[in-house]
Amino acid sequence: ISLDQINERLKNKSKFKKKFIVITFDDGYKDNLTLAYPIFKKHNIPFTIYITNCYPNHTGKLWWYMLEDILLENDYVKFFYQEKLLGFDTKNKKQKNISFIKIRELMINATEKEQDLIFNYLEKHYNKTLKDYVKKESLTWEEIKKLSKDSLVTIGCHTQNHLALNTLSEAEQIEEIL
Repeated sequence: ISLDQINERLKNKSKFKKKFIVITFDDGYKDNLTLAYPIFKKHNIPFTIYITNCYPNHTGKLWWYMLEDILLENDYVKFFYQEKLLGFDTKNKKQKNISFIKIRELMINATEKEQDLIFNYLEKHYNKTLKDYVKKESLTWEEIKKLSKDSLVTIGCHTQNHLALNTLSEAEQIEEIL
């Protein structure tokens, strides 16, 4: 069912005997349009996309895509974090997966400033550009408008910049959400 139908279903449980699901997507990735939408359209299945403003504005940092490419293309990956040079062996698939998990954990807990230092190092030393990833992987405002015209699609709000809220002050969290 669509997100808009949940309230009625929950209020009138006796009226609606069948179980139901609601499908949502976070962030607003291009594959919501290119992969999911055609399937849901074909089967008349409603869904919701929660858009993070920074992605269609092309100001977001889809660092996990860049990190994945760097790990796949290299046998050893290094960068500075908190004034220490960290290095990761990435010769085989297992090492690449372990390294991704370790770096992801580090990135999630890093401040925005610490993340930016890491991104700058990775971009420079591995010939990557974060902006290229956000342009390639994110829906545009035009694509979002197109999707929003379909009654099967609900567009919702996410956050401004897709930051890890646990690294922000309460005031910054409120600003990010509102």
